[in-house]
Amino acid sequence: MNEKLFGGRTGYWQEIVDHPNYDEFWQVRSVWKHARNITPPIPERGRLVRRRGPMGPLHMYRSIARLSPTTDNRLVMGPWSHGGWGRGPGDRLGNATFAVKTGDVFRSEIQFAFFHAPPEGRAAAGQLPNTMMFATGINEFRKHDAWPPAAVRRLRFHCRPADGSPQTPGRRLEPGPSTSTSAIRTGPCRTWATWRRA
Repeated sequence: MNEKLFGGRTGYWQEIVDHPNYDEFWQVRSVWKHARNITPPIPERGRLVRRRGPMGPLHMYRSIARLSPTTDNRLVMGPWSHGGWGRGPGDRLGNATFAVKTGDVFRSEIQFAFFHAPPEGRAAAGQLPNTMMFATGINEFRKHDAWPPAAVRRLRFHCRPADGSPQTPGRRLEPGPSTSTSAIRTGPCRTWATWRRA
């Protein structure tokens, strides 16, 4: 298809077609595995809303913390489109609106402070915490000393059919009549697209 539609000029697209899984080809290209001996401060930022998920910045942040523990390593995650932290007010993403101009907040209160404050002054006045995560719904950046926060409790969600029987691999969950107040996942368990009140 690359040859037919693009004259063979789209190398990256062809790499994705040739390697659709996280195989050795992609593993050796994973930058976060090589985050050793980093000396400049790192203001890692990422998007919470992403088709492929927000894992890139989270992996990088975690790797720097583990492989370069003395590095001034910060993480900011917001509700941005690609590059949205660097342009526009950031008060909306598609039809979703926020009560905060997240792009303006990032540029003026986070990015500017990070690059203009001396390293020893970044955390001194609580100016820049280790991590800032935008909490949608309450529309605010939450400040944390570490990520994940120490007080967070891990919670697992398990998919199961509406009839209460155990979920078996490959079994589809079918919609059923509403009978209780708990949320039951409907549709294939491998996606999070369809919920209903049971």
